[in-house]
Amino acid sequence: MKKIIMILGIILSITWMTVIFTYSSQNGEAVDNKASTIIETITEKDDSYQQKTEEEKVLINNDYEFYISKTVHVLEYGALCFFLFMAFILIKKRTLNYLFSFIITVLFAISDEWHQTFTPDRTARPQDILIDASAAIICILSLELIYTIITIIKPKHKNNLRWKRFWHILSIMI
Repeated sequence: MKKIIMILGIILSITWMTVIFTYSSQNGEAVDNKASTIIETITEKDDSYQQKTEEEKVLINNDYEFYISKTVHVLEYGALCFFLFMAFILIKKRTLNYLFSFIITVLFAISDEWHQTFTPDRTARPQDILIDASAAIICILSLELIYTIITIIKPKHKNNLRWKRFWHILSIMI
């Protein structure tokens, strides 16, 4: 079962890295258009937004664009860290798995920001690397929390067959 999870993790990691790379290859205008579409969807039914002046709308839109961009970074790199964790599932020590997953996630974030310097209307931002690293840390802490919960709850339900199956699947993952 762990080998299947490892193979799935490798496939998902490579696929996800390709998705991130492809998204980073889009010029700034294409990225702005996607963000604008999301912002329009959010604001079109907001009566208070419609009553704002154009200057206020621009400020609000800039805030939305910032938060959307950073949320995408957190989701992208948190997922990448999880997929890498799956890829390294055969490593006996969880801490090494976490470390390898974190390091590769951060190295990919650095390479992604560097790649953006070659893309028209895009720039590399060191703070994005920090956000990506934070996403990896959040992923790792979440996995460790799940592991801790499993180790606390599992002994209480050791004779229940349903729980045995559930914990077996979860314990394979972590």
